[in-house]
Amino acid sequence: MGPRNKENGIALFIALVALSLLSLLGLSVAYNAMTEMQISDNMETGVASLFLAESGAELAREMARGTDFNVLLTGPNLVGNTTNPAGQGFAYRNPMELAAARTLDLDGDVRFVTGGVANDDGVVSFIGLNGMKYRKRAASDFTYYQTSGPDGVFGTGDETTIPAGTPVFADDVTLGRILVKVANNPQELGVTPFQTSLQRVILRVMAVSRTLGEGFAGASRRNSVSVVELVLRRDLAFNLQSPLLVEGDDPKSAKSGKFVTGNAVVTGLQVANVPGIATIDTDLTKHNPPDDIVRDDITKPQNVTGGTTPNPSVEDIRSTFDPVPPVPQSQSDVAAWLAYQQAKDSYNMLDPSFLWKFANDLVPKIANTKIPDKTTLSASNVGVGTGKYDLGYWNLSNPNDPNNRPVIALAEGDLTVS
Repeated sequence: MGPRNKENGIALFIALVALSLLSLLGLSVAYNAMTEMQISDNMETGVASLFLAESGAELAREMARGTDFNVLLTGPNLVGNTTNPAGQGFAYRNPMELAAARTLDLDGDVRFVTGGVANDDGVVSFIGLNGMKYRKRAASDFTYYQTSGPDGVFGTGDETTIPAGTPVFADDVTLGRILVKVANNPQELGVTPFQTSLQRVILRVMAVSRTLGEGFAGASRRNSVSVVELVLRRDLAFNLQSPLLVEGDDPKSAKSGKFVTGNAVVTGLQVANVPGIATIDTDLTKHNPPDDIVRDDITKPQNVTGGTTPNPSVEDIRSTFDPVPPVPQSQSDVAAWLAYQQAKDSYNMLDPSFLWKFANDLVPKIANTKIPDKTTLSASNVGVGTGKYDLGYWNLSNPNDPNNRPVIALAEGDLTVS
């Protein structure tokens, strides 16, 4: 054999090497394209979950308005189930474990699970154990929220929607899920996880948004997760409990010269300092106490009851918050802290700028129902529906009643109730 025969097959070898290099190059391009797509999708769904968490936080704050914070802390069953002494910590405030949220089936039932234990502690009853679905109408840009309804399970026909009355179709797509949990402020030493003395709680919203599925070491990730946390602080300035409050040093009724006329009835709680009609004297230097003026302007004294005073139950309550008591020394004295916070907030009732801002700036913005001047309210025009004024509903015997609908109604002038 000559030397040339030793080069037989070199062309095939070069071709195989070139083919391998080109294959590797092709695989690299395909892998990079897939990676870029996943990065892009993760960024998009991450932003979507963050926006969803922020909107969910605003929605949850509105839905929790008017509910006792201690009721929120115990959850819908009104019983605190958490026995972990560190239950107020960071991990406890998550509606569910982060690893579980990343693999969550957005269309299935969720049920709160924290630390391996399922319970309803801190669950906002209006949102429920399964949270809220964020859904998109097929072939349109219309989106809405959906809750699981009174039975706590999706797919049983009792689901509720926001906006209310939104029709739900089988081909609507679930884009994300919102889970909400309320926890106590961990700095309130000596207080259980189900009680707040400072009227301050932490509301944490976990938003889960669907992303491209990926797996690693047997684990599957299907969602992007964002968490937003708010501190809710309840202002107790107007938590005076009396059904009617009159403020000023020389109050006068609007029309008839009488505050309560005819068969009108004002009924307050049978508790000290909670009269049927409470007054706040803004000028102690004058000798015409407003409670005396109002008491003289009642047609039927027996129709105004409440508190521990004789009928008509009218009492000036300024002394209950002025002066503000000293800061309690014991962190565990819940009653003292609540009384201190109540008096501190109520003292704002003597600040004209606070009242002006409240009446002219805040209330018009947050009012659910606005009643025009010279309106007469009656059974025919109060309720939910076109041409009616929604005054809400509240079950005093069950603060966690799913039918409770606290609203703020603003009367923009003279108002008559018949």
